[in-house]
Amino acid sequence: MRRLPVTVLFLMVLLIMILAAAPVMAADGAAIAGTVYHDVDGDGWASPGEPGIAGATVYVRLPGGATLTTQADSDGNYIVRGLGVGDYQLWAKDADSNASATQDVAIGEVNAAVAIDLPIEYDLSDDVILQAASNLFLPLVNR
Repeated sequence: MRRLPVTVLFLMVLLIMILAAAPVMAADGAAIAGTVYHDVDGDGWASPGEPGIAGATVYVRLPGGATLTTQADSDGNYIVRGLGVGDYQLWAKDADSNASATQDVAIGEVNAAVAIDLPIEYDLSDDVILQAASNLFLPLVNR
């Protein structure tokens, strides 16, 4: 019976140890995480003082077309785990059905975690001013 030289045996054990310690790849279960927040200044970026939206529903359209949902926590943070390689679409809605824009996300072989914030803008225009203007000018037009 032939024996393997000690050097070859050592290299084989070393290779097995290296492969076992390899980083987690996206195919092993990727995640998308982020925050749903009220974009007060409308710039699309989370700025200091812009509050997270508690309980917002985050939608994730999978590569096959199915949609997953998850809820944001009390600070507006969310995480979706167990995803694989592919292209995804994310958006969020608050309790009043105000929605964020859809974000496209690509998960490749090496980016096993992706951070995506989902800003929701609110129409904060004052409708009372418009109503007051119509009450003032419409009677003049109808004369």
